[in-house]
Amino acid sequence: MASLIYVDDSNLRATARELLGSAHWQLGGAVCNYKALQEMLSFGEQPKAARIYGSFGSAAERHALIVETSKAGFVPSFVKRLQDKEKGVDTALVADLISDSFISYEAGDEVIIVAGDADYLPAINRLKGRGISVSVAFWEYGLADSVRRSGCNLVSLQSNLKNLIRLQRPKKKHLKAVA
Repeated sequence: MASLIYVDDSNLRATARELLGSAHWQLGGAVCNYKALQEMLSFGEQPKAARIYGSFGSAAERHALIVETSKAGFVPSFVKRLQDKEKGVDTALVADLISDSFISYEAGDEVIIVAGDADYLPAINRLKGRGISVSVAFWEYGLADSVRRSGCNLVSLQSNLKNLIRLQRPKKKHLKAVA
């Protein structure tokens, strides 16, 4: 059994920040151990597809995300956040998910979506309607009730929270002394 993994990175890290108790998340970021996430979801086997979607604020953040996710074996797709809003992440994930289900999926494969919101429910239902096994992996907190009731396999990331996510303190800005 091979896996096809699709990660909504923004959804994953935003909920993790809440779980780790960072109410003022804008003061720091949640850093994901992408390699550990991929290994956990693919049971150590090479997945057929491993795609990750999210957003970035600066060129440096984009570069860091692409380097980290690529090193972990993901194909990254990150869009620029405009006015602290991201557009197109969910739709890009769903477009690739549906496309891959026709191109790469074979009987016995497992599609794994790492996201907690109900935006993915129509895609989940379409895949299940075609007889495709779908799992949703997410934190117990933040998982939409409609996804819980969808009948797909649920995989809790909760017990691996500390291994998968850590909070990063913001870098202190050095002030130059004025003489």
